[in-house]
Amino acid sequence: DMQHQLKVFENYLENEKHSSNNTITSYVRDVKQFAAYFNGRQIRGFNEVTPALVADYIKHLEECGKSVSTITRTVASLKCFFNLLVYRHDIVLNPMKSIVAPKVKRKLPQILTGKEVDLLLSQPKGVDMKGYRDRAMLEILYATGIRVTELISLNLSDINFGGSFIKCSSSGRERIIPLYPAA
Repeated sequence: DMQHQLKVFENYLENEKHSSNNTITSYVRDVKQFAAYFNGRQIRGFNEVTPALVADYIKHLEECGKSVSTITRTVASLKCFFNLLVYRHDIVLNPMKSIVAPKVKRKLPQILTGKEVDLLLSQPKGVDMKGYRDRAMLEILYATGIRVTELISLNLSDINFGGSFIKCSSSGRERIIPLYPAA
């Protein structure tokens, strides 16, 4: 049944693809939302999904004002899910085969000037614990270039004050990143 197929998908993302928690959550949510959409259309299972239904769903997401990046990720989620169903012989024909995601317009990152960086790093006033924490977080982000998700999962044991470095783990890999004294 559909619940079982979703559980298999979640396990596949976690144990076979070793996807991040964010990816797993997003992909499973995308497939559940798609299932909810076609449930109201007399379709009882993923084996009854047609390319036309998928195209309707993408149009529906556009009409709901979903961003291009959200729709692109949804298409990626559904492609991954239906590929797994074909591999498991749960379905014969993959309804995603001819579906193309809308192209995301990649914006060039805005680069801050030295003055803007100084202004940003001086924002959290070190008057209370929260201010000191925020200042330290910004300083570490700037010093290391780690992702916000990596920053918030740092533990005290990941910081080596004597050696001036942090240990950063993400998607099963550990990196050692040097820190300058201010950070």
